[in-house]
Amino acid sequence: MTDVIDSLKRVERVGSENSKTTEKLIKAASEVADRIVSQFANGGEDVVLETQYVLETTDEEGRSVTHIKLRTEFAGYCIRAGRLRFGDRNSDEDYVAQNRANALRFSKDIANGLLDVIAEIIERRNAETAEALAGIEAATRKQ
Repeated sequence: MTDVIDSLKRVERVGSENSKTTEKLIKAASEVADRIVSQFANGGEDVVLETQYVLETTDEEGRSVTHIKLRTEFAGYCIRAGRLRFGDRNSDEDYVAQNRANALRFSKDIANGLLDVIAEIIERRNAETAEALAGIEAATRKQ
Protein backbone atom coordinates (compact mmCIF):
# COMPACT_ATOMS: atom_id res chain seq x y z
CA MET A 1 0.00 0.00 0.00
CA THR A 2 2.91 2.33 0.72
CA ASP A 3 4.12 1.92 -2.88
CA VAL A 4 0.73 3.02 -4.19
CA ILE A 5 0.67 6.06 -1.92
CA ASP A 6 4.23 7.00 -2.91
CA SER A 7 3.38 6.55 -6.58
CA LEU A 8 0.28 8.69 -6.23
CA LYS A 9 2.29 11.43 -4.49
CA ARG A 10 4.84 11.29 -7.31
CA VAL A 11 2.08 11.58 -9.96
CA GLU A 12 0.64 14.58 -8.13
CA ARG A 13 4.07 16.25 -7.82
CA VAL A 14 5.13 15.77 -11.45
CA GLY A 15 1.61 16.55 -12.64
CA SER A 16 1.67 19.85 -10.78
CA GLU A 17 5.10 20.70 -12.24
CA ASN A 18 3.91 19.75 -15.73
CA SER A 19 0.79 21.90 -15.40
CA LYS A 20 2.82 24.93 -14.33
CA THR A 21 5.37 24.46 -17.11
CA THR A 22 2.65 23.99 -19.72
CA GLU A 23 0.85 27.10 -18.49
CA LYS A 24 4.09 29.10 -18.82
CA LEU A 25 4.72 27.71 -22.33
CA ILE A 26 1.24 28.65 -23.54
CA LYS A 27 1.51 32.10 -21.96
CA ALA A 28 4.91 32.70 -23.60
CA ALA A 29 3.57 31.54 -26.98
CA SER A 30 0.62 33.89 -26.59
CA GLU A 31 2.87 36.85 -25.75
CA VAL A 32 5.17 36.23 -28.73
CA ALA A 33 2.18 35.73 -31.04
CA ASP A 34 0.61 38.98 -29.82
CA ARG A 35 3.84 40.87 -30.52
CA ILE A 36 4.00 39.42 -34.03
CA VAL A 37 0.36 40.30 -34.70
CA SER A 38 0.92 43.88 -33.50
CA GLN A 39 3.55 44.36 -36.24
CA PHE A 40 0.85 43.79 -38.86
CA ALA A 41 -1.76 46.02 -37.21
CA ASN A 42 -2.59 47.99 -40.36
CA GLY A 43 -2.30 45.03 -42.71
CA GLY A 44 -5.95 44.15 -42.89
CA GLU A 45 -7.97 41.45 -41.19
CA ASP A 46 -6.29 38.42 -42.76
CA VAL A 47 -2.53 38.43 -43.29
CA VAL A 48 -0.75 35.39 -44.66
CA LEU A 49 2.82 35.07 -43.52
CA GLU A 50 4.40 33.35 -46.48
CA THR A 51 7.20 31.14 -45.30
CA GLN A 52 9.23 31.50 -48.45
CA TYR A 53 12.35 33.34 -49.40
CA VAL A 54 13.94 34.67 -52.55
CA LEU A 55 17.36 33.42 -53.52
CA GLU A 56 19.34 35.55 -55.96
CA THR A 57 22.01 33.67 -57.90
CA THR A 58 23.85 34.02 -61.19
CA ASP A 59 23.95 31.53 -64.02
CA GLU A 60 26.99 30.44 -66.06
CA GLU A 61 26.79 33.62 -68.19
CA GLY A 62 26.69 35.87 -65.15
CA ARG A 63 22.98 36.74 -65.49
CA SER A 64 20.97 37.25 -62.35
CA VAL A 65 18.55 34.42 -61.62
CA THR A 66 15.80 34.59 -58.99
CA HIS A 67 14.53 31.47 -57.26
CA ILE A 68 11.63 31.41 -54.83
CA LYS A 69 12.04 28.62 -52.33
CA LEU A 70 9.60 27.48 -49.70
CA ARG A 71 10.84 27.17 -46.16
CA THR A 72 9.40 23.77 -45.51
CA GLU A 73 10.83 23.67 -42.01
CA PHE A 74 8.01 25.99 -40.91
CA ALA A 75 4.28 25.60 -40.91
CA GLY A 76 2.39 28.23 -42.83
CA TYR A 77 1.11 31.02 -40.61
CA CYS A 78 -1.60 33.62 -40.93
CA ILE A 79 -3.24 36.26 -38.80
CA ARG A 80 -6.98 35.97 -38.58
CA ALA A 81 -9.31 37.80 -36.20
CA GLY A 82 -6.27 39.40 -34.58
CA ARG A 83 -4.66 36.09 -33.64
CA LEU A 84 -1.69 34.18 -35.03
CA ARG A 85 -2.61 30.75 -36.30
CA PHE A 86 -1.21 27.88 -38.32
CA GLY A 87 -2.08 27.62 -41.98
CA ASP A 88 -5.14 29.13 -43.58
CA ARG A 89 -7.78 26.78 -42.21
CA ASN A 90 -10.62 28.18 -40.20
CA SER A 91 -10.54 26.04 -37.07
CA ASP A 92 -10.48 27.23 -33.49
CA GLU A 93 -7.80 24.61 -32.83
CA ASP A 94 -5.21 26.29 -35.07
CA TYR A 95 -4.18 29.24 -32.89
CA VAL A 96 -0.55 29.02 -31.81
CA ALA A 97 -1.36 29.49 -28.13
CA GLN A 98 -4.52 27.37 -28.16
CA ASN A 99 -3.03 24.37 -26.38
CA ARG A 100 0.19 22.62 -25.44
CA ALA A 101 0.68 20.87 -28.79
CA ASN A 102 0.32 24.12 -30.75
CA ALA A 103 2.59 26.05 -28.38
CA LEU A 104 5.24 23.32 -28.70
CA ARG A 105 5.04 23.42 -32.50
CA PHE A 106 5.26 27.24 -32.47
CA SER A 107 8.22 27.19 -30.06
CA LYS A 108 10.11 24.77 -32.34
CA ASP A 109 9.55 27.07 -35.31
CA ILE A 110 10.79 30.03 -33.28
CA ALA A 111 13.89 28.07 -32.27
CA ASN A 112 14.48 27.26 -35.95
CA GLY A 113 14.42 30.91 -37.06
CA LEU A 114 10.77 31.79 -37.62
CA LEU A 115 11.21 35.28 -36.17
CA ASP A 116 13.93 36.01 -38.75
CA VAL A 117 11.56 34.90 -41.51
CA ILE A 118 8.82 37.16 -40.14
CA ALA A 119 11.30 40.07 -39.98
CA GLU A 120 12.09 39.43 -43.67
CA ILE A 121 8.37 39.43 -44.48
CA ILE A 122 7.91 42.74 -42.68
CA GLU A 123 10.92 44.23 -44.50
CA ARG A 124 9.53 43.06 -47.85
CA ARG A 125 6.07 44.45 -47.06
CA ASN A 126 7.58 47.75 -45.95
CA ALA A 127 9.56 48.08 -49.19
CA GLU A 128 6.41 47.38 -51.23
CA THR A 129 4.41 49.89 -49.20
CA ALA A 130 7.12 52.56 -49.46
CA GLU A 131 7.28 52.08 -53.23
CA ALA A 132 3.51 52.39 -53.55
CA LEU A 133 3.49 55.47 -51.33
CA ALA A 134 6.20 57.11 -53.44
CA GLY A 135 4.10 56.50 -56.56
CA ILE A 136 1.00 58.00 -55.01
CA GLU A 137 2.91 60.99 -53.66
CA ALA A 138 4.49 61.60 -57.08
CA ALA A 139 1.08 61.46 -58.73
CA THR A 140 -0.42 63.95 -56.29
CA ARG A 141 2.51 66.38 -56.73
CA LYS A 142 1.89 66.47 -60.49
CA GLN A 143 -1.63 67.81 -60.04
